[in-house]
Amino acid sequence: MAALKFYIVDVFTQHRYQGNQLAVVLGQPDAKTMQLITREMNYSETVFLGPTHGVGSVPVRIFTPGREIPFAGHPTLGTAFVLRRFLGRSDTPLVLAEQVGPVPVSVEAHQGGERYWMTQPAPVFGDIHDPAAAASLLGLEAADVDARWPVQVVSTGLPALIVPLTSVAAARRARLDMARYRPMLDAGYPSSVLVFASGAEQPGHAWHVRVFVGDLGIPEDPATGSANGCLAAYLAHHQVTGSHEVDTVVEQGVEMGRPSTLYLRARPTADGISVQVGGQVAAVAEGTLLSS
Repeated sequence: MAALKFYIVDVFTQHRYQGNQLAVVLGQPDAKTMQLITREMNYSETVFLGPTHGVGSVPVRIFTPGREIPFAGHPTLGTAFVLRRFLGRSDTPLVLAEQVGPVPVSVEAHQGGERYWMTQPAPVFGDIHDPAAAASLLGLEAADVDARWPVQVVSTGLPALIVPLTSVAAARRARLDMARYRPMLDAGYPSSVLVFASGAEQPGHAWHVRVFVGDLGIPEDPATGSANGCLAAYLAHHQVTGSHEVDTVVEQGVEMGRPSTLYLRARPTADGISVQVGGQVAAVAEGTLLSS
């Protein structure tokens, strides 16, 4: 294997050592090597880039410690940041060629730094599940699930089971029982389970979110752009905020000591619902994977 340059960034935060860690590797060796490198990095995802020069979309492959996945949120934003900050790309929007198709990323100037926005694939609303069963899987009481809204699978490129809870305190108590959930994966349940509640611990945030993804080798994720895209679509589709339009701010990662901030937008279109997830990115490190 040739030597490969890499960058480490923290996504969905403007502060180093918060948000969700990401390694971006310049190059795409064979799949086995990419999986080994991802396990070595030991972050929730590692990205491998194809050719980055010239114009047009940039080929992207995304790996978790467990396997390759077709799309993910914080790798998309973190990769766009690396391309602009370190590799001189100025495309607007910057398009990443992921396995779900082209994912455009735009940049907005904000006080405190640039905010990156990705437009996710159109949402698909899946099965509705029993709230009491969902509560049991999460170590909660049935009364902890907010009965006003369904427990439902939603996908905006990568599916998530969305579980509405009645309070931030209930969200903090949640723990996914992977021993019980693993057989359900074989029956078609998604790898990601997102719980959310109205309210937050950080000022300026409207929702408290946790995402459990044990099937991907990640017991809990500190910031999950793909699953929060599903949440944005869910909030709009069910008019949880009283409107089909969503423009809100989510906190995640608080329980893990890596507080994260995610900006969610959703609005109805002629083709369904347009979903965007935004956030800031902080540069942490750069280095080289040595040649063998």
